[in-house]
Amino acid sequence: MEVKKIIGVLGISFLIVSCSNDVKKTSDTVLESKVDASSCQSQMLENKYVVLWEDGSFTYEEGRDEESFKKEFVEKNLQQIKKVYYDRKIKFFSESETNSVSLNSEIQSSASENAEQLWGQRMIAAEDVWKKNFYGQGVIVGVVDSYVDISHSQLKDQIYTNTNEIPDNGIDDDNNGFIDDYHGMNFTGVSNYTISNVHGTHVSGIIASNHQGLMKGIAPKATLIPAPFISNDGSGSLGDAIKAMNYVTDHGAKVINASWGGSVCVSSLKEAFQAISDKGVLIVVAAGNDGRDLTVSPTYPAAFNLPGQITVGASNENDFMAYFSNSSFSLVHLAAPGDAIFSTTPSEKYDYLKGTSMATPFVTGAAAVLWSAFPSATVAKIKEAIVNSVDITPSHEFRVYSRGRLNLSKAYDYLNK
Repeated sequence: MEVKKIIGVLGISFLIVSCSNDVKKTSDTVLESKVDASSCQSQMLENKYVVLWEDGSFTYEEGRDEESFKKEFVEKNLQQIKKVYYDRKIKFFSESETNSVSLNSEIQSSASENAEQLWGQRMIAAEDVWKKNFYGQGVIVGVVDSYVDISHSQLKDQIYTNTNEIPDNGIDDDNNGFIDDYHGMNFTGVSNYTISNVHGTHVSGIIASNHQGLMKGIAPKATLIPAPFISNDGSGSLGDAIKAMNYVTDHGAKVINASWGGSVCVSSLKEAFQAISDKGVLIVVAAGNDGRDLTVSPTYPAAFNLPGQITVGASNENDFMAYFSNSSFSLVHLAAPGDAIFSTTPSEKYDYLKGTSMATPFVTGAAAVLWSAFPSATVAKIKEAIVNSVDITPSHEFRVYSRGRLNLSKAYDYLNK
């Protein structure tokens, strides 16, 4: 039976409910208990499982049915298995993102108009750090998202290349377990991407587009590893998200952009986040676009609140919290520009999108720039600098932990003092 895998792109969200810990290990106790709620039952992908091993690694298994899977796989590997989770699906429900423009109309923009459309870069004082010649050079960023147009003129030179792989020959030349991962790896199972799927390319442009065109990425000399797991219809699975994050981590990513989420009833994503964070990787996460307080109505991964995680809300051009942004004085760390954000889209085009999806890559790019300036800084120190150096305007106080909005220049000064 073919099961459609679904996950959301965010401004988007995930509801993950942790399950109880086991007392005595058996095939029944290592398998995640089913949640009674019908909404959680409906999210399960039939006979598909995410296996967490005792050594901290994950694998993705299938069975004919649950009983045979427990007998033929779980019982045989019981001592090495820590937990078995059901893989999940989640529906895409991003905030409406409008104000699209064509490339031709934007090419004719004046310099002042171009500066206005890049209001976010100006508001976070990115140019102050660019003038010091820090552009994210030497830092690898994992873009765990949807399709990225690696041929876009403002992105192509920043895309990671696996020189040990021969592209498109159908062979795993470097024996790393992935076939044709020359410019990142596709985890969607879909080869015929459509250009209507703009999310990954737009996020990538905010992080690292060069400054030779209409867009100016925050870290234009960073290296991007695309690891798409979200398909053309805005769908994917939890298991594929974990595989994508592990892939970019294993290939040197220092920071991962996670502009997505959904509604799942498992804790496997939290385990994966923690394992990746333990390897010295910062994960930057979108807060979601439901306009709610995550303290009251948590969504995940935004509300994990792990030490190696930064959760980002969205601000608008007037330096207020965007109406759609989720918030929390304890679970959302700061705000960043996320309303009417101009960036790259497939086929040499550009677009204005809104959402915490767009705010998140501002922080991801900022982290890359800071690491290029302070390469020995720890994840904890980079997070501390970003969160503790925000702009705070008393009458515009943001409903986030820091009470403020990202300021890259101040974050640099924080680390340089």
